Amino acid sequence: MKRLGWLGLLGLLWTALLGGCTREGPYSRRDGRWLFEDQPVVGADAASFQPLNRVFARDKRSGYYRGVAIDSSDGASFQALSEHDARDKRSAWRAWTYRKGQEYWAYKHQRVQRIEGADAATYRHVGEDYTADAKRVYFEGMPFAGPDPATFAVLGSSGYTHDGKSAWYDRWPIPGSDGASFAMIDASDPYHARDARRVYHAWTEINDPNRRPYPQVRVLDGASPATTHAPGLGYAVDGMRVYHRGLLLKGADGLTLEVGGTHEACPQGCDARDAGGCWQQGVRVAAVAVVPASSATR
Repeated sequence: MKRLGWLGLLGLLWTALLGGCTREGPYSRRDGRWLFEDQPVVGADAASFQPLNRVFARDKRSGYYRGVAIDSSDGASFQALSEHDARDKRSAWRAWTYRKGQEYWAYKHQRVQRIEGADAATYRHVGEDYTADAKRVYFEGMPFAGPDPATFAVLGSSGYTHDGKSAWYDRWPIPGSDGASFAMIDASDPYHARDARRVYHAWTEINDPNRRPYPQVRVLDGASPATTHAPGLGYAVDGMRVYHRGLLLKGADGLTLEVGGTHEACPQGCDARDAGGCWQQGVRVAAVAVVPASSATR
């Protein structure tokens, strides 16, 4: 019985191969036709059609986004730069999906926008939702004034960006920043960055009832860029000094601070502890004798 089952499975696989069934992520080829998420790619030239990534494709005539031909695109030169960005020999493109009101859960609409004024020959994906050409930097397809496109860089998903002179957080300039030396303090911590002179903590403020969410950047007063590290959860440590969300915590002991975990001396919960007690979001919650594990071996 088991042998028949395996033989049956092999037969199905062989039938699929004979039928010309191939799959490239959401794109698939079935019976000589190309499909995107099982819907026919209308007008596609099957012989030259080529998926470029999960959403973009091309044939000898056009570029495609999610199985739909992009008007005025040139298929022979069409290139995917990311899952939202593409170019051909004449134009640069930004593509995305969106949903509408009452039909939100039923339909996913899509839009492809030609980037006006972009230099297609030099247009490239820089990182996250940023692109650049020889003249400008773009965010989600819109020009981002200020940065030098030749030296512009994105620091992962932290929100920080910089060029050879200055730095930004979510496209807000960081006054006095040195772009040439700007870098993250710790790859696992998205909040803290430094340059040759200062240490920074940045976040998006969402608790102001009078404003929409907006970026905030603080300079850590007295922190040395060379010796500060960021253990996580908004904390930074420079020698004896401890900071939370960019503010100096008076009474905290940087030499014994440990971030994360729980301790029996903090029944109400804490996100950090040092030799003097526990902390929760930068507030002392238990001023009791606590010996962190890191100090037990000293």
